Amino acid sequence: MSLLSIIKTVMDSNGWPMPVASVASSQDQNMRQSFALANLALKATSFRHNWPALTREHSFMTVPGQGEYALPEDFHHMVVPSAVNADQYYSLKGSLTPIQWYRYSLNGGINWSEGFRIDAVAGKLVIAPTPSTPQQLVFMYITKDIAKSSEGTPQDAYYTDTDVSLIDEDLIQLALTWRWRQKKGLDYTAEMAEFSGTMKQRIAQYLGTGELPVGRPHGHLPPLTQGRIPDVIGV
Repeated sequence: MSLLSIIKTVMDSNGWPMPVASVASSQDQNMRQSFALANLALKATSFRHNWPALTREHSFMTVPGQGEYALPEDFHHMVVPSAVNADQYYSLKGSLTPIQWYRYSLNGGINWSEGFRIDAVAGKLVIAPTPSTPQQLVFMYITKDIAKSSEGTPQDAYYTDTDVSLIDEDLIQLALTWRWRQKKGLDYTAEMAEFSGTMKQRIAQYLGTGELPVGRPHGHLPPLTQGRIPDVIGV
């Protein structure tokens, strides 16, 4: 469903009398408003959760004596916890808060397992202590490229009528509906509640755990039966 299709559906479902021919290039005030609200709905919904469709993996090798490393160009925020040292099989501690970082710095440096902080302004991942050997570090992050063109080019917003979002577009439609009604002075409580409920259900479905067998206990110990441990497993 493209941006144009979303806007058409929202306008039709809300009884807008004028047909929708274009959005991004339109000079109609309602279309310009709808275009801005669609991008607001896209960004607000995309960054509300760590959606699997927006999750990316970044892997790099550390350089001895180098403590700062560039973040991916499309980096928006890190999925925490996810940073690991793939060579040593342990997780990195962080992202450290400024207080944690400076406290350890004043105490002579971080002398425990590798910690890190995100310098969003400089676009860097800072590691402490400074690596002394090459190590492979891996972390997951949420991309800021939350839409794509009809040719499949990633982008950070809607720019043309044929652009599509990376997350479920029915969520963008629901998010746009209540925002549009709010701007028009219409009651939007039911539409906002529908959007909120649908979004919670969707993220629960995407991030739900697998099946957990409950027919029999697991582990090396047998189950308790009437306050005692049976002599034979399964009795």
